[in-house]
This record gives sequence, C-alpha cells and structure tokens, in this order.
Amino acid sequence: MNKFRANKLGRVIGLIFFGTFLMIVLMSKNQSSSSQLQLIRFKKENACYFFPVYTNQVSSNSGLLWSSLVDLVSFPEDIKTVIVVQHGIARNGSSYCKALEKACVQKKGSQKNILIIAPHFFAKPFSNYELFYKKEITNYVVPVWREQEWSQGLCSVQGVKASSFSVYDDLLKELTNKEQFPSLQKIVFVGHSAGGQYVHRYSILNNAHEQYVQAGYEIVYIVANPSSYLYFTHERPFKNTFRPYNTIECPFYNYYKYGLEGLEDHCYCSLISNNPQKLFKRFAQRQVCYVLGMNDTDSNGLHLDNHCEAQAQGKNRFDRGTLYGEYERYLSEKWGIALNHTHCYVPDVGHDKDSIMESYCVRKNF
Repeated sequence: MNKFRANKLGRVIGLIFFGTFLMIVLMSKNQSSSSQLQLIRFKKENACYFFPVYTNQVSSNSGLLWSSLVDLVSFPEDIKTVIVVQHGIARNGSSYCKALEKACVQKKGSQKNILIIAPHFFAKPFSNYELFYKKEITNYVVPVWREQEWSQGLCSVQGVKASSFSVYDDLLKELTNKEQFPSLQKIVFVGHSAGGQYVHRYSILNNAHEQYVQAGYEIVYIVANPSSYLYFTHERPFKNTFRPYNTIECPFYNYYKYGLEGLEDHCYCSLISNNPQKLFKRFAQRQVCYVLGMNDTDSNGLHLDNHCEAQAQGKNRFDRGTLYGEYERYLSEKWGIALNHTHCYVPDVGHDKDSIMESYCVRKNF
C-alpha cells in the first residue's frame, strides 16, 4: 500500500514538473515571438501617413493580416518608459525589438510598463521593401527612402514626402500626448551601427527635444557603434589634437553627413542653425550615451564606411568613437561649454547588436 502511494505521489510530482516545464517553454516561445509588425497612423494637420513599426506590446486594435493598423492610443495606459530602437543597414527591426525585450527582462525582471518601438524604414531597391510595400500596404501612404538615406535624415522618394527625422518628431508628439500615455516618464532612443548614425544625427539636429524636457519628460539618446559621426567644425583628429583635414585628398570631408556644410540643402535641416558653437551648446546639454564594443576594430569590417570622409574620423568604429569623444571634450574646453554626455565601453564585444543591446552600458539607461 505504501509502495502504491509512493508510486502515485511520484507520478503526480512528475506531472507537476512536466507541466511547469511546458508552461516555461510556451512562455519563452511567446516572449521570443512577441514583436509584431504594425502600422502607426501619424496625423499631420489635415493629412496623415502610416509608418511600420515592431513593438513588444500588442495593440488592442486589429487590421491587416500581418499587422495591426493602430493609433498609439490603443496601447496600455500604464506605460512609464518607451524605448525606441533603430535598426541598422539590414533593417531587421524585429530582431532589434527582440534583443531589447531580452535586455529589459535582464534589467527589470519583466517588460511591464515598458513599450518597445522599433521603427522600420522601407527603402528601395531592397527585397523586404518589395515584399511588404508592394504586396501588403499598397493602399496606405507609407514613405519609402532610397537605400540608406533614411539613416541621414534625408527625404523619402516615394509615398508621402518626409524626412526620416520627422518620423521621430511625429513619434515624440504622439508619445507625449497625456491622453494617450498619461504615465509616461522616460523616452530612450537607441541605435546600433547605421541605427547609431541615425540616432546620433537626430540627437544633434532635432528641434523638438527641449520642449519635451521642459514638460517633464526624460529623453536619452544611446549611440552604439556607428560608422561615422557628425563633426561641428572643419577639424579632424590629428595625432593628439584636432586640425583641418586635407581638402585635396578629400574635398567633401566636411559636408553633411560628416560635417555641417550643405546642411541647409536637406529637407529637415533647412530650419536648423548651422552655427557650430550654437548647435554644439544645445547638443552638449542633451543626455547622450555613446556605447562602443571594444573589439569593433576591423578596419575592413562589414558595412564599415571607408569613404575618405569617414576615414578622416579614424581607422575603424572603435577608433572613430573614441576620437569623437575626445573631440567633444576638445570643443567643450575650447568654447567653455559643459557636456552632459557619457561614454561606455563593452569589453570582448565587436560589431554585435545583441551583445551591445544586452550590455550594462545600454541597460543602465532604462
């Protein structure tokens, strides 16, 4: 009798353990596949346009077979932090969204009260543009950019005409609507590689930042492993100092996207002051964190910008990031302007978005 009861108890315990294991597997599966491609409707005066994003939260609205056609108002009202993560040259927003989900769980223990948004810039002639834009959302006004021009804030070439930076402006406007997100306190913009270039230039050039900080929001920019930076003057690294670069070797080294020359020719930048000192003073006060993988040192690395304009900034991504930090400190001392920027280095990591996103350097900003 005792043996029978022991066997029965063993089977019950076994079933409990199996059920618990199965539940954990299913929860992990759901979590790993939780990012969904959705269309957000941005309203601009008497018109509107739609923009694709991946999110970690499922909207209460439903629409297309492969997405939800949503206004941001349909997300939970108890969101306190929004993390906007920008994809790189591969435009794999879903992968970035999942990496941030994992990082949030490591930092907070859950994704509760956190909304992750991974904007997806359509660009032609790439394959996923062909797949989604032509087959799925032909009837919606969705902007499309030429190749990698979205990473520079340039204007779209198809659909509604818009600078890629104006997409973030519109996103900020929606997120800071108290009726939609009454509990929101913090907005974090994070980008890696080409996404890092985008976030870096947006952090300098946008005119929206101060009004939202004055309204009580904390806004943070995380710039990770970009291939190049935006310089404020004609000076570039030279040994232990900075001086003008050789225009014979590289006549356009100081033109946008590498410098401020020609800035006024771009659709987003026409209203932005190109006074270097004034622009740097505004930028220096913004909360910016540079994150560099210490092994991102391949001078012939995949998708590394090796144009002379980029080479004027350093040999590789780690070199360029380190030198840009020195350049900011150089301008800070030269012009007597205090910096609100930090630099964080991730050991034993190269050009690896997952390791960067899950690093302490990124997670500490959540």
